Amino acid sequence: LRAELPELRFARFDRDTVTSPKRLTETLARFAHGDIDCLIGTQMLVKGHHFPNVALVGVINADLGISLPDFRAGERWWQQMTQVIGRTGRGEVPGHVIVQTLDPEAPWLSRLGEHRAREVLDQELALRRSLQYPPFSRWVRVVFSAVRAEAAEAAAGRLAESLHRSLPEIAVTGPMPCAIERLGGRFRFELILRDDARRHLPWRLAPWLARLPVAAGVRRRVDVDPQDMM
Repeated sequence: LRAELPELRFARFDRDTVTSPKRLTETLARFAHGDIDCLIGTQMLVKGHHFPNVALVGVINADLGISLPDFRAGERWWQQMTQVIGRTGRGEVPGHVIVQTLDPEAPWLSRLGEHRAREVLDQELALRRSLQYPPFSRWVRVVFSAVRAEAAEAAAGRLAESLHRSLPEIAVTGPMPCAIERLGGRFRFELILRDDARRHLPWRLAPWLARLPVAAGVRRRVDVDPQDMM
């Protein structure tokens, strides 16, 4: 952007550059006062900022947000896109939004904006009902991590075998690598436990976890009604 538009002043706004509350406040103040013409950043820019002089918002690689391996990705993506669209045109100057996409005919492009909220939410709810996704079923996510991938996978496999054998009412998916397979130097494998009747999870799971301690060097994290599938 500096090469193409040398007359404009740019600043980054992400976790790598905004490293403290003071830095955040200073950057936003410079932008509000007109010392910066354009902020380039992550979803940190989406929420809670009111700048009446913003007339243009650009979204790069918009398809990435809706293709994440999380059943809530569509809902969250719509929320973020609607919020970022709301950053422009808040003053007397009309606002414009440019969205970069590999599929300009995609239906989701026509559903952006708060005026489509009821339609979007009804569609999401109908999809989850048909697939028996939460809130129509109870899910528990169990993540095993270890320095060695084999150790994490083996621990997850032992729990899966035990549940298949002793609690057939619970559907078990996995073990499988997490969407972010390695984090903090540790390999991660997960089980997704599903209770369509909502009568068994999580209370019947606790005794089995107590009887199946993990091996040394393996960590186990249990997330009931997980809000993050990554």
